Amino acid sequence: MNHILYATDGSSASREAIPMISDFLNRWTEAKLTVLYVSTAYHDPLYAGSIPGVPTLAEPEYNDEIVAAIKKEIVEEAFFKYGDRIRFEQHVGYPATVICEIAKERSADLIVMGSHGRGALDRLLIGSVSHGVLNRSHVPVLVVR
Repeated sequence: MNHILYATDGSSASREAIPMISDFLNRWTEAKLTVLYVSTAYHDPLYAGSIPGVPTLAEPEYNDEIVAAIKKEIVEEAFFKYGDRIRFEQHVGYPATVICEIAKERSADLIVMGSHGRGALDRLLIGSVSHGVLNRSHVPVLVVR
C-alpha cells in the first residue's frame, strides 16, 4: 500500500473512517494519504437551491468553513502524527467523478470514504457519492459506516 485517498465532506459520517485510516498508516509506514474534499460547483443546476448561472453569496463562505474545519480537525488534529505523509486537496465538481479522477491521477491504491447510510429512496432521488464512486472507481473502495 503506497497511497490512500480519503474522500471526506467533513461530516461526522465521513469521520468514522479516521480510526481505520490511522490503522492503515500505522501498518504501512511508507504509505501517503491524500485527504480530498470536493465541493459542488455553485452554479451547477443539479446543486440543490442553485439557479443556473447565479451563484449565491452564502455558499462560498459555507464552503470556506468546511475546508477550514477539514484542515483543522482532520489534517492537523486527527492525522498530525503522520506529518509530511498527509496532503490536503480541494476540488470543485461532481464529487463521485472527481474522487475517481483524483484517485487515478495520484495512483491511489485505495479510496476510503464514509457513508451517510441513506436508503434506496434517497439514492434514487438525490444520488449517493459513495455509490457513484463504487460504480466508477478503478481501484478498491472502502466505505465505512
